Order: sequence, then structure tokens, then C-alpha cells
Amino acid sequence: MKRYPSLYGYLIFMLWVPIAWAEDSPEQTKQALSVPDVYIASDSENFSTYKYRAGYLPLYEHGEKYTGITYQHNYFTQGSWNSSAEQYTLLTKSINPRTALGYNLNIGYNTENGHQLITTDSNYGFRATDTTKLEVLLNRDRVETQNSLNNGIYYTLGGASIEQQIIERLSLVAMGANMYFQIQIQGPHLEQS
Repeated sequence: MKRYPSLYGYLIFMLWVPIAWAEDSPEQTKQALSVPDVYIASDSENFSTYKYRAGYLPLYEHGEKYTGITYQHNYFTQGSWNSSAEQYTLLTKSINPRTALGYNLNIGYNTENGHQLITTDSNYGFRATDTTKLEVLLNRDRVETQNSLNNGIYYTLGGASIEQQIIERLSLVAMGANMYFQIQIQGPHLEQS
């Protein structure tokens, strides 16, 4: 199935609003709230996705360095079928704005149609030498089709990339990844030898 987002398909609005609370000590603790962000998409087979998310970041330094929690509600439709999911995520991010290196780690708990799933969308990038950058990534989430959502099918993607600077302003990037699909079969399972 090919998915073609419609013209209105991507509506993403995300804003982290820093809020400072004064304490008895001379230091102030920065915290942030996530104004709800929305993702809407529809494909050529009339499969529609609606995702709504908001969060609270009790440890907030700036937009590239924070720790907090988010709640996300997902709603899917196709014809007369529909399904919804809830996801709670613990996240932490520390990216150097000058080098784009650091980590973005999160772990979530997703429930949909009686299926529970631990999710992640995490990566870690670092400099191995003065001219070499490495990044590892791990992503685990549901496969978003009607059949997959009904049957609890999910994927896990693990990968790594290496960026080697050849000369100033010219780098070579190589990336490799493996995607594993997990199919949870319910009901009798028979094997024949």
C-alpha cells in the first residue's frame, strides 16, 4: 500500500513554552509546557491519521536540552473502521546546537485494541575523531495500517551511520539499518514436522 499524504495532510504545530518558577534559592528552575501539537495525514486509500500530543518538561534549559513527559492520543480511520491509542512517553534530549551531536532518548508505553507496546524513537551522535562522526539509532512503533493496528503488528528499526569529512565542506556519509516486523498471532498455532 502506498501512502500519499494529501495537501492538507501535514499540520504540525509544536511550541515549547518556557516557564520559570522562582524558588527560595537564588537560582531559578526553568520548566516548560508543550502547547498541544497536531499531526493529520490521509493517503490514497482513505486511511486517515490524527495525532494529538502535549507535554510537561520539569527540567528545561533550551529547545535542544530538556527532560520531561508527554501524552499522545492517536486516532485512525478508514471507511467505517476506526481505532484509537494512548501513549505516555518519558523523554530526554541533549543536543549541542553548534555540532548537532548528542542524544535524543525516549521510551513510551502505547495501548491500542488491547495490545500494549513499549515504543522508542532514540538516537545518539558523537564525534569519534576530529573528522569522523558516528550516530546510532533505535526506533520501535506500530505499523499504521488497518490490519496491523487490529493485530498489534509493530516494527523495530536499529541502525548506525558514519560521516567522514573528506575535505572542508565535503563529507561522505554511510548508513546501515535493519527493520524487523513483529507479528503477534493470536489463536491456535500448529506446527508439523
